[in-house]
Amino acid sequence: MSAPRIQAVQTPRAAALQRTPQLDLLSPEAPFRLIETIGITEAQKRAKQIDALRAEANLPPIALHQVNVAHQALQDDATDISFLHHSFCSVGLPLRNQDKKDLKMWSRFDGDFSLTITPSFTTLPDGTKLHVGIPFGPKARLISLYLATAVKEPGRDPNDPYVHFGNIAAWFARMNIKLTGGEKGSITAVKEQLLRLTFANWSMWKRHPRTATTAEAGNKSRPTDVILQSERIIEAAIFDNDMLTAYARGEVSKVPWPETVALTQKALDRFRSQSVPVSTPRLQQLTRSASAMDLFLFLSYRLWRIPKGKVVTIPWQQLANQFGEHREDNEYRREFRRALCLALAAYPEATSSVEIDDLYGLSLRYADPAVPRPLMVAVDNTRNQITTNDAARSSPPAGVSPTPSNTRSPSTAPRAKMQPRSKVLVAKPNGQFTLFEPK
Repeated sequence: MSAPRIQAVQTPRAAALQRTPQLDLLSPEAPFRLIETIGITEAQKRAKQIDALRAEANLPPIALHQVNVAHQALQDDATDISFLHHSFCSVGLPLRNQDKKDLKMWSRFDGDFSLTITPSFTTLPDGTKLHVGIPFGPKARLISLYLATAVKEPGRDPNDPYVHFGNIAAWFARMNIKLTGGEKGSITAVKEQLLRLTFANWSMWKRHPRTATTAEAGNKSRPTDVILQSERIIEAAIFDNDMLTAYARGEVSKVPWPETVALTQKALDRFRSQSVPVSTPRLQQLTRSASAMDLFLFLSYRLWRIPKGKVVTIPWQQLANQFGEHREDNEYRREFRRALCLALAAYPEATSSVEIDDLYGLSLRYADPAVPRPLMVAVDNTRNQITTNDAARSSPPAGVSPTPSNTRSPSTAPRAKMQPRSKVLVAKPNGQFTLFEPK
């Protein structure tokens, strides 16, 4: 499964290189087979050679990134789990800054779920006009992940709305976000996204799943749950007038980083009851690409729920509505293919479950969960009893042996650690997850 090459060329040398099959995107299985057959060091050397030729051909380098992501996925030792609200796994936040478009409303939808975000326009007590735009990019996604993971931390008071940010700098560094100061630094960019997440108004609507009755009556008969309706997820009171005046002047670096934020009651309830598990070490390798993050989260959330033997097809336009800018053209397809290759490098269990077609779009089949876990927990729907079963972790593509992890630095993120014979991840009948401690 290879991607079409970009057609724009500038030199005869570039044109000749673009006709070289070796410069196609590595297929989903290729990084794993390279690591298995020649080892990670030689696989990285091979990938660098491919990327050098791709750069000469005016193609974006990606092979080395694919190999490194695949290597990390194979090293995943099944102990580090984060959480994210399921809405951010169904559709993505904006990929890029939307401020220049002067949007009054931004939305994404997939036929069953819709996310709408509106920016904030207000006047401060001193008369300053404040406009806070819509959150976007990898950093907004990581802050959302941090908030939901903190809420799901074992032993936490379920009614405590406060999330402490004392260790977020170390956590972002661990998630491959290099922290730098100044107006153009990454610390300022993270604060910018936190402010946007705080002041944006969120609406989330979700249709009930299809049943035999609703299928006969058509989609209009399916009830809709309102998860949020024009509401905020963070209390805005954490920023005082002086901080917001500095922000309105464009001096984001002068806004202090808050030690604590308070979630709204609805956000707390939703994050606690509707968040799904995410493999932290796999996701951390994708944080340079918001698109790759979105697709990995979507596939992790969606694939294992597909009945075995069934094929789900998602047309190109729907993919653009879920993960793009609502445009469906050749440029978007190229970007999508690159992001998908990276997402599948983080999800070896799914390499044979995802196919892409120039005409029809994306075809999905069942795959084992991307969340690595030493214990599988089955729920007996008839007796409503929880039973635990020892099971090996999901297997990578045929012929690939997982590479053991030799070193792992301790995580500083608030996360749920899954430990055999203690707390394990439970899949409930309604598709939600919780931590369960067998007695």
